[in-house]
Formats: sequence, C-alpha cells, structure tokens
Amino acid sequence: MSDPVTRIVEEHLASVGDAALDEVLRVVRAAGGAGVSRAALERVLVRDPRFAAQDELGRRRWTLVDPSTAEHPDSTRADTRADTR
Repeated sequence: MSDPVTRIVEEHLASVGDAALDEVLRVVRAAGGAGVSRAALERVLVRDPRFAAQDELGRRRWTLVDPSTAEHPDSTRADTRADTR
C-alpha cells in the first residue's frame, strides 16, 4: 500500500508545501485510495524520512523534506508515541 500512497502524498506536498493529515487523507482517497485509513496514512508518513511533521498552535502539518540536506532527519519527524509522563 505505501508505495502508491507515498507517491500521491509526495506529489501533493510538493505542490502545496504543507498540509494537515485530514487534507492529505482526502487527496489520497480522491486518487483511488478509498480503503486507506487515517491511522495507516499516519504510519506511512511517520516511517518515511521524506515527510516531517511540524506542530503549530496545536495542529500538526506535514511537509516534504530532503533527508540528505536535513541536519538530522529524525529531529524533524513527529513523535507519535503516547505521552506517558
């Protein structure tokens, strides 16, 4: 599933710059990924170093990054683990 999905997401983020998960999900579903769940899409985004999340005012926006130019790719990635503090 992830190859076609990542291609769609990569093309969308390249054209818009950044987007919320719900927007990316709508684009993926409109492109034929009707069976893609929100959780599955988020897993694809988190695991792929081409995508990074930025939290702004309590909202997470996904962007396309070039891992070869990033100072440390993992430092720009979202931590989706539950806060257990």
